Amino acid sequence: RSGKAVAEAFDKAGLAGFESLIRSRFEAIPSEERFDRRRWSDVLRAIYLSQRNPVAYEALAEQTGLDARDCMALATIFVSRKPDVALAWVDRGIDLERTTPHGSGAGYDLGRLRRELLTRLGRGDEALDAAWVEYRKNPSKFSFDDVMKVVPKADRAAWREKALNAAKGAD
Repeated sequence: RSGKAVAEAFDKAGLAGFESLIRSRFEAIPSEERFDRRRWSDVLRAIYLSQRNPVAYEALAEQTGLDARDCMALATIFVSRKPDVALAWVDRGIDLERTTPHGSGAGYDLGRLRRELLTRLGRGDEALDAAWVEYRKNPSKFSFDDVMKVVPKADRAAWREKALNAAKGAD
C-alpha cells in the first residue's frame, strides 16, 4: 500500500503512533542503505502531509534531499491558508525542477498551482504571462486550456485567435 493510503487509514492518535514507529524504523537504517531509507521516508512524507505538518515534512525533506515533489507537497499544505507561502514553495520547486537532469514529474503541477496562486493573490497578469510562455514553448490542447483558464472572460475570443495564430506551423 502507498504511504498516503496507510496514513488515511488512521485517526489522529493512531497516525501519531504510526508516525513514531515509522520514524524509529527510518532512523535505524544506515544512511548508505538508500532504498530502505527512501521507502520509509516516503511513508513519513505521506504521514506529515496527511497531518498537514510542514515543519516535520520540511525537516525530513532537508535531511533526505529536498526535491520538486517535496516543494509541491509543502505548497499544498499552505495553499488554503497562506497562499503567499505556498507560492514561495512552488517557486522553489520550479527552480529545483529546472536543475534536475530528468525532472521529477512535478513540473506541470507546480506550474498549474503557480498560476492558480498568482490569480488568487491578485496577480492575474503574471499568471497569464506564465501560461502564455508555456503555450509558446509547447502549443497543445493542454497548454491552450491552461491559457484559457487565466484569460479574463471578456478577452477569451481574442486570446483564442492569438493562440491559434501562434500555433500555426507548430508540430
